[in-house]
Amino acid sequence: MGSTPSKQRKAYLERAPSLPPADLTFSNRDSSPYAALDLGLDASIDSTSHAVEKPYLDRRMSLMDLNMDVLVIILSFLTTRGLRRLALTSRACHGMTLVDMLDTVVLRSSQQAHGFCLFMLKDPSHRIPLLHSLTIRLNPTALSSILTGPESDLGTLLTDLLFQSENLTSLSIDNIDWVLMTYPTVSHAITSRSSHLRGLSMTYPGSHTLLMLQQMKGLRITSISFPSTDTGIAPFLLPFSSTLQTLHIHHHHQFSFEWYDYQWPVLHTLTISSPCHHLKSQLFSNFPNLRRLHIEGDMRGIGIDDLIRVQNLSYPICWAELEVVKGLMTRICTLGLTCRVKRMEMDSDAPGALSHTGSEHDAFIECLQRTSPEVLKFGLYASHRAPMLFMKLAKATPSLKFLHVSFFDAGTCRKTLDCLNKIIDLFSSLTYLSLHVYNQQGSEVDVTMVDAALIKIYPPVLARAMPLLSHLEVQVGEKQSYWKIFRENGKVKVKRLDAYRGGMARKAAMEV
Repeated sequence: MGSTPSKQRKAYLERAPSLPPADLTFSNRDSSPYAALDLGLDASIDSTSHAVEKPYLDRRMSLMDLNMDVLVIILSFLTTRGLRRLALTSRACHGMTLVDMLDTVVLRSSQQAHGFCLFMLKDPSHRIPLLHSLTIRLNPTALSSILTGPESDLGTLLTDLLFQSENLTSLSIDNIDWVLMTYPTVSHAITSRSSHLRGLSMTYPGSHTLLMLQQMKGLRITSISFPSTDTGIAPFLLPFSSTLQTLHIHHHHQFSFEWYDYQWPVLHTLTISSPCHHLKSQLFSNFPNLRRLHIEGDMRGIGIDDLIRVQNLSYPICWAELEVVKGLMTRICTLGLTCRVKRMEMDSDAPGALSHTGSEHDAFIECLQRTSPEVLKFGLYASHRAPMLFMKLAKATPSLKFLHVSFFDAGTCRKTLDCLNKIIDLFSSLTYLSLHVYNQQGSEVDVTMVDAALIKIYPPVLARAMPLLSHLEVQVGEKQSYWKIFRENGKVKVKRLDAYRGGMARKAAMEV
């Protein structure tokens, strides 16, 4: 068993680590490429090197008296900039924050990668064990400058770092085939860590990547983005047929899972991001024990394809039950699922919302009748068809407990309010109801009117109409409110919650 983060931090502080060079920069938390973390700190730092008085320094150091488990929680909320500012207050604080900084690292250029490797290899026994997740993003267009410039030894440094990273469990490499072709020794370093590596994420894999993966074992999580069209996807996954549990596939083009001779029996989570449809028979044949399915992709040219839906429905075999199905409404409805789905999360953004057409409504209701979810999330454009849709929805989902609906309306949102008036007593089994109202594209919502109606009028009305309802969530534009419903001695009371408690209640309600 590995040591806990708090124990690692205690052990690291006791060793009084040396400080990193002043020119080292890399980033680990902030998504912005400009938010680079500067670990530079003068090695001669002491209480006199700062323009502060000693009593004030002593008060700052009282932070060190906190329980280490509490510090772990506090540091997890700090951004890279916050960690950097804390690190610059004193030598002890620098050592403390360094543990958190080195846990997850993102290198966005060859300069950052080169400086980071030099820093880690300067004190490998103390620093490298702290590294658990590493992302490397190198630009192939800068090949000539990388091979001939100051970073010409980057391949050797990366190889040395990876060979010694015994605690590294997650590795992500952009343009991986180019990296392996440019630095062949990196491939050997990665394979040497395969027994400890649980997750590998890669973009643009090709023949060099395939040769490396064939030497690896035990991978449980992998993400493949834009693989070579010559090799397809299956060859990259075959070495891990008995261990792979989570798979993410991102692809520009149409592709299919025509791998009927192969199975990944322990894979339980599959994410597909591609502009093509997939047949249920293919997915079931390759992933018989799937529990979570997420289907994304480009919306252009995608609608409710009756032909594909009929093909899927004609294949009777399906999973016994799926815990979560997420993604585009059109993809989910076309997939022709015939098993129970506990949680159905259809994209509720405007591009993925239900339109006014009757064919989409029919396919949507048909899908829910076959899957009978307990948690349902979707969006629709408000229209005169909406009340009838909800009447069919209530009949199709008798066990529904959590319902999230995003209405897209215009002006005073009269269509949305009319719809709510007509369906207010339909869902007797609901325990959590979430209503969001947004403006349609090219129109504006009269926030004042609809906000007043949903916040002042509807909470008590909904509470009385739905006997099991315990929580209500309302959002109009960017304004959001949460409500808890109390029932005692035949009386119903509605109390407003703060955003934190409301968010926690929503999270708990979704975990049916």
